[in-house]
Amino acid sequence: MTRALVVREAAFSDLKPVWKTAVTPVGGGVPSLGSTGLAPEDYQLIDSFLGRRSQLDFDVRIRMADQIFLRLKPRLTLLAESTPSAESILEALAHERRVTGSYD
Repeated sequence: MTRALVVREAAFSDLKPVWKTAVTPVGGGVPSLGSTGLAPEDYQLIDSFLGRRSQLDFDVRIRMADQIFLRLKPRLTLLAESTPSAESILEALAHERRVTGSYD
């Protein structure tokens, strides 16, 4: 049996995350979450979590999202009255970063 490996080269900027987030309007009164205050490593962590969350048990998934959010929260600008889930905030941060064109 012969096996072949195909390698396709692409620019890093052409790569897109495999996870999907809800489409939200940009600039339509949606407040920024402060994604510019986060480091590229923070986004690698968010991407890693969002990319494999469907493989996690529900309890583990919720706990991990909460832990990541608590780590990032001091650098974010969140409205006090907003209470979305930690996972929803992580999705929104990733989306905000992509639509601003500064996704590292």
